[in-house]
Amino acid sequence: MKRRILAILGSFIIAVGLSAEAYAMPKSDFSDDDLNGVLPEESETPSWEDEFGDIVTEATLEYSDSYAGAGIAEDRKSAWIWFTRTIPQKIQQRAQKLPVPVKLRDDLPISNQELSNKQWDVYSKVIQVYPKEYVVSTSSVDNNQINIYYRPSISARVAVEQKHQIEDLLNMPEQDDEGTRVVLEADSSTEAVGEALYGGGYLSTCTAGFSIRKSGVTENGLVTAGHCTSPQRYGASGQVSLTRKGTYIGDSGDVAIYHADRGWTAPKFYYAPGKLRDINAVKNTYNGQKICVNGQYSANKCTTVLSVNNCGDGACGLTATTDYVTQGGDSGAPWFWRNTGYGIHQGRIIVGGRARSGFTPVLRAQQLLNFQVKLS
Repeated sequence: MKRRILAILGSFIIAVGLSAEAYAMPKSDFSDDDLNGVLPEESETPSWEDEFGDIVTEATLEYSDSYAGAGIAEDRKSAWIWFTRTIPQKIQQRAQKLPVPVKLRDDLPISNQELSNKQWDVYSKVIQVYPKEYVVSTSSVDNNQINIYYRPSISARVAVEQKHQIEDLLNMPEQDDEGTRVVLEADSSTEAVGEALYGGGYLSTCTAGFSIRKSGVTENGLVTAGHCTSPQRYGASGQVSLTRKGTYIGDSGDVAIYHADRGWTAPKFYYAPGKLRDINAVKNTYNGQKICVNGQYSANKCTTVLSVNNCGDGACGLTATTDYVTQGGDSGAPWFWRNTGYGIHQGRIIVGGRARSGFTPVLRAQQLLNFQVKLS
C-alpha cells in the first residue's frame, strides 16, 4: 500500500499556572507599573464576542454529535459555526441576532467529537511503540484529516524502519470509510514535554488551576494537570498538604484533582501575580478567541485560540493557542478570559520548530473527573 510522508510544519505547546484559593499566595514582586496598570484582556473588546462564546458552548454541549467547529475572523468582524447536518434552530436564531455576519455551514464531513475519538485511536496506538515525548498530533474537521508528527532517527536506515513500523501498526488506508485521512510526517524538531517542575512554586510540583468541589469526595479541592506528581503541597512554604483524589490522562485531556487537608478553597483565582479575581462561569473555547493564562513562572500572558483536538505527551483533546506564552513550571495553571474559566494548562509540544501553549478544556475536565469548579 502506498504511503506518503507529507512535509507539513506544525506545532503545539503546553504550559501552566496558578491557583484560586483562600490561603493567600505571596504578594507579587511586580508593581502596577510593571503590569502597565491594565492587562491586555481588559482593553476594549466587542461585547458580541461574549455572546458568541455562549452560543459555541451551547453547540458543543447540546449538539456534540453534529457540531464541527467555530471561530472568529482575524479582523474580528465576522464569525463562523460549522455542523455536519441541519443547523439547530436555536443556534441559527442566536447567531442571526449578533451584530456581525456569522457564516453557518451544515455540510462538514465529520463532527468535532467523532474526529477527536478517531484521533485518540490513532495517537494512542503510535505512542505504544514510539516514545510519547516525540509524537504529537493535530486534526482538522474541514478536511477530515489527522496529522501525526514524529521525530525520526538520525540514521536514515532506522528512520525508514520507524516509518514502516508506524504504518504497519496503524494498517491504515489512504482514507477510512468516513473519508478520514491520517497523514504521517517525520519532523526532527518534534517534541512534547509536560512542564512539571519541582519546588519553588505554589504547589510543590506544577501549579493549581481553579478551586473545585466533588460531591462525597471534597468540598475544598483544586484542579491541576494530571502529569504533575503526587503528593502536593500548597503555598510558597508548603503550608497546606494536598491529597490526590482523581487523575485522567488520555483521549480527552490531562487533569487531576486534589483535596486540601485543611482550610478551604475560595471561588477566586490569581489572574496576575498577587491579584485575585472572581470566577463567574466556565465555558468552551472557539478558534480565534482571546484568552489569557497566569503561570507561576510566565505570569499573566494573553494570546488567541488556534485550534482544538491536539495530542501530545500522552494526551489528546488539548486546545492549542496561537503563541507560546508559557514556560516550565506553569503546568496546571488557569486559562481564562476576564471572569470566565476555559482551561487547565497542560505542557508544551514543539513541531516544525515552533511552539504553542496548550490546555485541557475545563468543561471537559469537569466531565472526566465529575467535579465542579467553584463559582463566585
